[in-house]
Amino acid sequence: MSILKSTLIASASLLIAISHANAAENPDTGWYVGAGIAVNQLKGDDGSKETYNGPSFNAGYQLNQHLALELGISGFDSKQSSEDVDGSYKAETDVIFLTPAVKWSYAASERINLYSKVGASIAFVDHQSTNVDDGETWSNKASSEWDVSPMISVGAEWELDSNWAVNAEYTYRPTAIDVDIELDDGSTFSHDLDLEVQSFTLGVNYRF
Repeated sequence: MSILKSTLIASASLLIAISHANAAENPDTGWYVGAGIAVNQLKGDDGSKETYNGPSFNAGYQLNQHLALELGISGFDSKQSSEDVDGSYKAETDVIFLTPAVKWSYAASERINLYSKVGASIAFVDHQSTNVDDGETWSNKASSEWDVSPMISVGAEWELDSNWAVNAEYTYRPTAIDVDIELDDGSTFSHDLDLEVQSFTLGVNYRF
């Protein structure tokens, strides 16, 4: 996904520019990075629910004691397969969420910070499936890029020392995806998919 790489580079350049403008004036400014494990629950408009685990990464710049700009990336993959005497079915789906956000923090105690994030969730989806039935094979491909939806998070962070902290975070994003589907005969069509995505993440942050 070259477009995604370009977005990450552009976002990092923006954060660097902000850091040069603020670091000399404000002692509370600084870079931070983080990583964690997210449990993602997807609820479809038909009421179906599925849960997937996946990694989560973030990088941000603290503008002052309360405000930060942050860019996160998270995702998961799903693999399904079944087989019987008549044939088999295999499917693999990769999902990536890119989440630029504004983060507001409040010191609840000397070491515990409460925070919230408001931003956008940009979804990228790749799906491939193969179905074999009575000796015949059908293959389908589906993809979606740059589907933008709102995102909100709340969380708590416990500072272990001046650099390290652990955090727990809940994220909600109502996700609308426009999926382009290509069948093995070359025909294509689009399908709108509405999902309610809720994520709970446990992670660790490092502040430079």
